[in-house]
Amino acid sequence: MQKDKVRGVSIHTTGEGLAYYIHYDQNGTKHVDKQMYEEAIASLQKWDHQIDQNKTEIRALKL
Repeated sequence: MQKDKVRGVSIHTTGEGLAYYIHYDQNGTKHVDKQMYEEAIASLQKWDHQIDQNKTEIRALKL
């Protein structure tokens, strides 16, 4: 079974403090703990960096 893709994250304030959420492609939004939230942020940053790197390589090839 393939792992569901993380599409985004969010933090909401509640009466008890902060609530962390991960937005998945197939499974919708899930309430998670801070550690899972931070892992999702790291994963999204990794993909963002990879996309930027790929765009730079494509621009270089077009020149």
